[in-house]
Amino acid sequence: MKARSFAIVVVSLWMAAAGASAQQAVEQSAGYFPLEDLALFAEGGVEVDVDIQGPMIQMMAAAAEEQEPQFGELASQLQRVRVRVGQLRGDDQSGVSAEFDRAIGQLEAAGWQPMVRVDDGDELVRVFVKQSSDRIYGLAVIVNDGNEQGVLVNIVGDLDPELVGRMIGSMDELPDLDELGIDIGQE
Repeated sequence: MKARSFAIVVVSLWMAAAGASAQQAVEQSAGYFPLEDLALFAEGGVEVDVDIQGPMIQMMAAAAEEQEPQFGELASQLQRVRVRVGQLRGDDQSGVSAEFDRAIGQLEAAGWQPMVRVDDGDELVRVFVKQSSDRIYGLAVIVNDGNEQGVLVNIVGDLDPELVGRMIGSMDELPDLDELGIDIGQE
């Protein structure tokens, strides 16, 4: 009985160390950006915080593989997906815009390259990429909906740009998140 208990303790410690090591490895990846460092959300303003990594991503990739092989293959290249939604810092729209501009500067200073810029009235969307000549290591998305609500996304992986292009090219249109049952907390 003592040997079994000892074995359980050793295996548990090994698994905890492996999990911590894997998270540390993801955080050292070129495509990782700590969303908290952007400090865009008001104190206690984060309403949604999603952090999917490791085995959960692999499980989702395997589940998608049968119906959407390209998506499954792409998902298998991911290491971590983080999404945060909440109330942005700033007393008014100009304060929120100033915080948004500061966050963009932080990403650019960290070597992220702007890829998409959308300015639609008060609504702002920025997409940044961390890449080499032949790989995409991460995407970062910052959204300000114009009503002091924000969305931050960081996707970390070692992505094949050709696979991403084929997947996007095969889509007739982008999926409707409501139809997929995904609620990001907006009315």
